Amino acid sequence: MEFTQEYSKYNSLQLRDASTFFKRNANFLKDQFKDKPLRILDIGTGCGKVLHEVVLGESGLNFVDVIGVDKCPELIMQARKNYSNEHVKFLIMDIEKNWPNDEALLNFDFVFSNYAFHWVQNYKKAFENIHSALRSGGMFYVSFIHSTVIVNIWEALVNSKYKKYKSNINDYFSSLCFNEESTSVVKELLEKIGFKIIYIEYKKHDFDFGSRERFDATTNALNPFIKAMPKDVLKEYNDDLRSIFKFLNEGGKSFYVPYTSIDILAKKI
Repeated sequence: MEFTQEYSKYNSLQLRDASTFFKRNANFLKDQFKDKPLRILDIGTGCGKVLHEVVLGESGLNFVDVIGVDKCPELIMQARKNYSNEHVKFLIMDIEKNWPNDEALLNFDFVFSNYAFHWVQNYKKAFENIHSALRSGGMFYVSFIHSTVIVNIWEALVNSKYKKYKSNINDYFSSLCFNEESTSVVKELLEKIGFKIIYIEYKKHDFDFGSRERFDATTNALNPFIKAMPKDVLKEYNDDLRSIFKFLNEGGKSFYVPYTSIDILAKKI
């Protein structure tokens, strides 16, 4: 991932929505897990901040063994530096590859993935791996960005003024994104794999990034089109992007972004 330092610094959206999940489901999770010390797996852990501050800090879950995995070496290095200890470890792993038959990576009580699956192309393999990683009766929560106007604007800009830097956005985002059938597709797949679905929800959100610095850093970290842009072109591109958002928000909050997510809570049968 490009701009990993910025992505690690500005992730308040991810923190907010992960926190909302645990607040909403606190009683349910407590009833399911009681006070049992849990083995927890965080998929797409990134820099580890959401895992540290929300999953381990706010959720109220007891834990004895926690592993965060991500395929980005730079982010895992940050996570290890900031959050590793005797109970929490971070590994470079790709959820789309074959899951290791290693006791340390099996029999988890709870698997968590917050805003990572929109990058997953082979989501069938990813959900199969979650099934392999969980113990019987274990649970997982996955939330991913389903759609956002920001991606449409990225494409519009690249198709007009910045064609030189165009790449296929479908090479980056899951086919579950921007797909009206995503919830039914996921439901059918999970039941076939061997999960009992507690809920699959399509949710609408909005987020105000609040400042130009936060907006630029976050969108640059996620934007697949800008990798080849020189700094002067990137500056112009960001200026154009902000101008469009200001226009869309009718001169109000320039950094207000609407988006939708799909949230899944399920149990391994």
